[in-house]
Amino acid sequence: AQAAQRMAEARDGTNRETHAGPLGPDATMSEVARWWLTNVAAGQVRPPTHHAYRKDVERIAADPLGSTPARALDLEAARAFVARLRTGGYAVGTVRNTRARLRQIADCAVDLGYIAANPVGRVKLPRQTAEERTARRTLEPPEVARLLATLDGNRPADAAVALLVTN
Repeated sequence: AQAAQRMAEARDGTNRETHAGPLGPDATMSEVARWWLTNVAAGQVRPPTHHAYRKDVERIAADPLGSTPARALDLEAARAFVARLRTGGYAVGTVRNTRARLRQIADCAVDLGYIAANPVGRVKLPRQTAEERTARRTLEPPEVARLLATLDGNRPADAAVALLVTN
């Protein structure tokens, strides 16, 4: 309810110092993202989720997209951001989550009057490569020995772990 009230105030101008939104006419995507995190997300999610959202907002702010004026967010800028995340070594799940956060932030930018429509929904989600789907790390023999050495039988899962890592 509080987040909805803040969005309504921002949209109708009852809580503005200017006529260009609560962040001014030249707000960047980074500023909109931080405003969204503080004024919208904080009232809707639990602290662990808010912490994860903060990480996504930090990724957006650190990217060139963060310094882009909110009014200039378009499909190509959103696609380029997702592509940079993917080629930057982030896992597919991280890219998907960050894209979801960007979509929510762009919805906020629409509500605040910076853009007419949210382009982020049209950005395709990345897919895992065949290598990413099949790549699994296995323990090396010295790692197995260290793991088994820590098992003392006092924890409920010790027997299960021992069964999983021995032949």
